[in-house]
Amino acid sequence: MDRVVPSGSEAQLVSKAVPVPSIDAEDDFLGTCACGGRWSVRAEDVTPIHDHWYDALVVGCPCCGRCRRAIFDVTSFFSPPTSAWSRVTR
Repeated sequence: MDRVVPSGSEAQLVSKAVPVPSIDAEDDFLGTCACGGRWSVRAEDVTPIHDHWYDALVVGCPCCGRCRRAIFDVTSFFSPPTSAWSRVTR
């Protein structure tokens, strides 16, 4: 696993990461928007930092347009792929 050293706002996000045992637990934590709409993922980045894996999400509500960011520590269940997929053909 590559070592990435968090700095600035990244370090603040990592310090606020919520440890979760599954993706369902991420969804449970996010709940629903204040308007009652269900969040949908707009952007996601899974990153290794200091021997932990973090799932950073940007979610949006399709009903009212509100956006929210969240970061989860997914180390307990995430397994990185053994090879990367690419559109490039050889």
